[in-house]
Amino acid sequence: MKWNTFRTSDGREQMGGVEDVPSREQCRRLLSRFAVPDEVLAHSEIVAELARILAIYLNGSGFSLRTDLIVSAGLLHDILWDASDGLEAGACLLRQLGYAGVANVLTSLVKSGATDPPLPDEADLVFFADRYIEKDRPVPLAEQYRRAVDRFGACPEILNATCRRLNRAEAIKRRVENILGHEMGEIVRKHRRNLQAALSSGPRDLYLVCHGAIQDGRESGRFLGQANLPLTRSGRKRAEQLGRDLATVRFSAVFCSDLTQSSETAEIIARPHCVRPGRMRELREVSFGRWEGLSHLEIACRYPGAEDERVGDLMHFRPPGGESLMDCTIRVIPAFYRILREHRGNILVVGHETVNRIILCQAMGISAERLFEFGQEHGCVNIIGVEDSAFTLRVLNRCVERAGGIQ
Repeated sequence: MKWNTFRTSDGREQMGGVEDVPSREQCRRLLSRFAVPDEVLAHSEIVAELARILAIYLNGSGFSLRTDLIVSAGLLHDILWDASDGLEAGACLLRQLGYAGVANVLTSLVKSGATDPPLPDEADLVFFADRYIEKDRPVPLAEQYRRAVDRFGACPEILNATCRRLNRAEAIKRRVENILGHEMGEIVRKHRRNLQAALSSGPRDLYLVCHGAIQDGRESGRFLGQANLPLTRSGRKRAEQLGRDLATVRFSAVFCSDLTQSSETAEIIARPHCVRPGRMRELREVSFGRWEGLSHLEIACRYPGAEDERVGDLMHFRPPGGESLMDCTIRVIPAFYRILREHRGNILVVGHETVNRIILCQAMGISAERLFEFGQEHGCVNIIGVEDSAFTLRVLNRCVERAGGIQ
């Protein structure tokens, strides 16, 4: 381990160096190792990003703050989130692991405001961001004062401790605003997109499920795109089994189409997670228009030559009043990315055969024209690893009959 002495913004010397500050990936592996919950991960990601943004502003005003140290401390400050002395215990743990620089920052976070230096340092920025971010969103300190009084008014000891922390955060905020000449709210609004992006960073999984078997399903040989159809008894049993198989996965959000077969499957699977599925019209199956409910024979009689035309150009052929596969792709892909952008953590999407194939093509980086290369059985599971903008197909078209057989 290479040790260096670096000087903080107020002239103090502190032990540390490049090697004693873990990378983002190392931080995330540590957080995973200590089973930090998704909601704590979300908070830590946005704390790290806000503190990093403030450091960049201050460095532009002549400071020499270490953004790598700030980011690592922001990500790891709640690594022992369930311990009564989480910061001190976390600092001790990180020091044992060789990350003394981050451990020193966490130790500084425990200090009272009375000894704060006149100029903000790395620990001050992490402390302020941790106070200013409530769960995964910025909350003005004035509002937090009001909430503290309402919540802890009958418990003076807790109220005083909470107000001391808020007072320290307020003092840091005033110092930063005076140095930069900008109000904190203005800075946060300007970098809103950066803060939102922080929530969707980090590795997670997208569980892509095809709805359960339906009444008058594919075995009938009819075109059933956007027909609202209930699940069969076996379709419901499959969804219930999936609910048990996925019970140990933490889902931050569940999405489905607004068609009965998709929403019913999603509700059954999501029940153990106490998450209400979000219904999106964009996730509907491809529309066959006036072909809906017709058999191949009926289409041949009513629309002579149309099926041959469809086979000749599957992506662009559009049934009367319906959609082409390209039309479907154009509405599904933006919805897919919006889901990933607006929600962090593991996500469950209950789609349809065509919709799932389109998403799988996108995840594999191949043309949607190859969508029929992917099988999608009713009640199957696909697992797509997501990290930043990269995808990894981990499980494809997996149908299981026993609990624990998916992952």
